Amino acid sequence: MSGPVVVGLALDDRDAAPLALGGVLARLSGCALALVHAYPYEPLAVPIPEYEERLRDDSLARLRRAAAGLDTGPEVTVHAYARISAAYGLHEMAERLGASAIVVGSSHRGRVGRVLPGSVTARLLHGAPCPVAIAPADYSGPPAGPLRIAVAYDGTPGAREALETAVALARGAHATVSTSTVAEPAAIATTPMPPGWVGAREYATALHQRAEEAVAAAHSLIPDDLRGSTELHTGDPAEVLSAISTGADLLLCGSRGYGPLRSVLLGSVSSALAYSCACPLLVVPRGHSAGLGGGSPTSRMQANASAG
Repeated sequence: MSGPVVVGLALDDRDAAPLALGGVLARLSGCALALVHAYPYEPLAVPIPEYEERLRDDSLARLRRAAAGLDTGPEVTVHAYARISAAYGLHEMAERLGASAIVVGSSHRGRVGRVLPGSVTARLLHGAPCPVAIAPADYSGPPAGPLRIAVAYDGTPGAREALETAVALARGAHATVSTSTVAEPAAIATTPMPPGWVGAREYATALHQRAEEAVAAAHSLIPDDLRGSTELHTGDPAEVLSAISTGADLLLCGSRGYGPLRSVLLGSVSSALAYSCACPLLVVPRGHSAGLGGGSPTSRMQANASAG
């Protein structure tokens, strides 16, 4: 059984969006929910255990009230820890619980309906030990009807893991999985090239061919009953994918192709999406394609039936 979906809460009016997204991911994956809060505590020269215990108990009580307000569905546990660094604490708690994903909210200072990481989220997006999901500030859950899951797919191993995660989430959820592959345009050279050099025209052709191969691979990886569309676009990948996110209920992308295994490390496209995505964004690091798919199909179907 996979670990829980960990939801980082501030215990204020910013919590509705990450709670809603955490519930969606838990129901789709069949995973439990773990609500986590970092309470402010700066140890004095002489620690006062009674004071810290009071802070912890108050945080746990408020987390239980938040859990009580959730729709029936996945099992929910609550966890509180002293905040030396909220991002570090979430990271540590996710490792301790063997989390399938971490869900956080975005800043309220950005454009309405768009993801804009706050300071904790921005720090967490570099080195998190599992997939990280960011909820737009006004997110309240997917609309009625089939869930539309979009995947940024460029044919790399990281993109493949993101697509495998999307397929695992879509099973039993009456969801469609669509992929978008973006070929970046290359400038066409009009001057002669030195012997042995590859001209810009040939380079552009090679890029487009590689993108077409990625589209074909994506088509083969999505089961027929889950497939929405596998599209090829031309343009700046971050801009194209940001525009596509306006028509999706969840967008998945891989993190950078190198760096520590099973750790989020943003590349240029995933980093840009973290600041512009119009729907919830799920960043999947290498080695975690099975994490959110660990719940059984039966448990996912039952969870979705109860949610409907």
